[in-house]
Amino acid sequence: VLVQYISDVTGHSEEIEQVKRQLILSNPMLEAFGNAKTVRNDNSSRFGKYLEIIFNAAGDPVGGRIQNYLLEKSRVVHIEAPRTGGEDAFWAQMDDEMEEGETPNTEDSEGERTFHIFYQLLAGATPEQRKQLYLEDPSFYNYLRQSQTYTVQGVDDHDNFQQVLAGFETVGI
Repeated sequence: VLVQYISDVTGHSEEIEQVKRQLILSNPMLEAFGNAKTVRNDNSSRFGKYLEIIFNAAGDPVGGRIQNYLLEKSRVVHIEAPRTGGEDAFWAQMDDEMEEGETPNTEDSEGERTFHIFYQLLAGATPEQRKQLYLEDPSFYNYLRQSQTYTVQGVDDHDNFQQVLAGFETVGI
């Protein structure tokens, strides 16, 4: 909201407009890689960010810096995984590595998704990208299949992926 306000009330030269586009389009990129659906919030931030905007003497934004911190790494590697056939060796190793009396994390993850970017990529990739990257339906991937939640009501993962790509292009990635 603040970045949009700054964009609305400051100068409109080509250079300043480019800085404002970069600041505004950085948010969908950060949210794609740092936000996830939880049972309480469909767009829950799983990281912290500090945004510093640099202004010139006229009060126009001429640059900025974003620092990310505290990424919830457990969401990168775990949403409850049901023990199903074909994964017996994995679970046997996990059981061997656990301390005696320790139990695996079995918190209920139904209704949650991991970071948005996984679902956005699968929904937004072109047929050529899907073929080149060997992409399948989200239910194909154990990591995404763990919660059985692939979509969020009112959220268009395809459109959001296009916004992420536009952000990449705008900031030069």
